Amino acid sequence: MWTKTFARKCDACQVSRTLDAKVLIKRLRQFKADDAGATARAIQKIYGRIEDVFDDEKDLIQKSFKEHSLIRVKGPHGSWRSPDEVCWDSSGAYLDSICPPLEGQYKDFSRFFEKLGVKKKSPFKEESTPWSN
Repeated sequence: MWTKTFARKCDACQVSRTLDAKVLIKRLRQFKADDAGATARAIQKIYGRIEDVFDDEKDLIQKSFKEHSLIRVKGPHGSWRSPDEVCWDSSGAYLDSICPPLEGQYKDFSRFFEKLGVKKKSPFKEESTPWSN
């Protein structure tokens, strides 16, 4: 339990005392700005906490992930992406380079990413690859 003195000191220093969506999104944005400190485990913990409060703060969460590209993709196509720039399932090497799949990296978070609006399959077709006939 917070003491009044401690709470005032936290407020004066702008230290968050609750883990609501706003605080969790702020932390993801900090990780994005300094990618060196962002471990996969830390990001997954934050995604899990965001999923816990998703129904209460759905609009803020969806807007933040879309505007600030808060989905971290590791591997050869590593970057931070928005929900419309990734998909859940792999579609092959070429299409994965355009629309990276999340399943391999976040297998326990399928419901979370579905709530964010991540599509199951890549919106691109194999026929659209430059070498297809």
